[in-house]
Amino acid sequence: MQYLSIDFLILYALLAITLFIGLRTGRGIKDIREYATGNKMFTTFALVLTWLATYIDGQTILDVVKLGKKWGIIGSLDLVAYSISFLVHGFIFAPRFLNFPSCMTMGDIMGTLYKRPSQVVTGVLSFCTAMCILGMEITVLGILAESLLGIDFYWGIVLGGGLLILYTIHGGIKSVTYTDIFQFLILLIILPIITTLALKHAGGVEKVIANLSTSQMQIFDHPIIGRRTIGFFLLCIFQIYMIDPALMQRTLMAKSKQQLRNQFLVSGAIFVIIIASLIFLGLISITLYPDDNIRYIVPHIINNLLP
Repeated sequence: MQYLSIDFLILYALLAITLFIGLRTGRGIKDIREYATGNKMFTTFALVLTWLATYIDGQTILDVVKLGKKWGIIGSLDLVAYSISFLVHGFIFAPRFLNFPSCMTMGDIMGTLYKRPSQVVTGVLSFCTAMCILGMEITVLGILAESLLGIDFYWGIVLGGGLLILYTIHGGIKSVTYTDIFQFLILLIILPIITTLALKHAGGVEKVIANLSTSQMQIFDHPIIGRRTIGFFLLCIFQIYMIDPALMQRTLMAKSKQQLRNQFLVSGAIFVIIIASLIFLGLISITLYPDDNIRYIVPHIINNLLP
């Protein structure tokens, strides 16, 4: 039976372990502060992994690989932007958030600075942002379930989303943090395997570079350099990604300025390596699938190249 195949058994085990971790670590919540920030109990290692797992979501992985395949090495501009962004945030912006030790959300900070109306507006906008991000993420769950395992798109959303809701409601940020750590460690194992096998099938680095077109090798003369430059400044100067309420929550979970600074410096180093790997995977796919109009490259590589 298909549903007893090795692929499905691995999936069942993954879901069961995730649910167990979420329910086990989320026990004994005593108040809203522990539910929202874990009473600032987490180590720098835990904060780094939960922050990265929140930022490098399924949609990001699909989009960055697609960027590399469609536009070429101009995606490396993002690496420079992210490097600067994390340095700026770690040394300048993030430590100042700890001047608000009683705040648990961006809305709390805005309320402290600019009173109640600003807090309400920020809360509403944060809710809308969170709903949009949640919508993207559960859509990716449906896409992966359908493309990798042949499960109906909507059942993938129901099962994956239901699991997420169950342990999040049960244990709040404690459950989410520990499941984030588990899931991100899996990503750190799987991504090099996918990239290495894809590169092997493509014939090596020299062949991948040789198959890039002139436009895919360009950066400053590239047709989309204007758009990428705007994105560059939004990322590294205006810190646009911090409008995500989940990322702000993880920033406020730090217990000291030094821990927060270390969190962003270590996160930045790991993040740049992962984004570089995803862009390179997109470049590899140009050699592997030069004429194919593949909508989701990563699931396609897994289905066709991995055992």
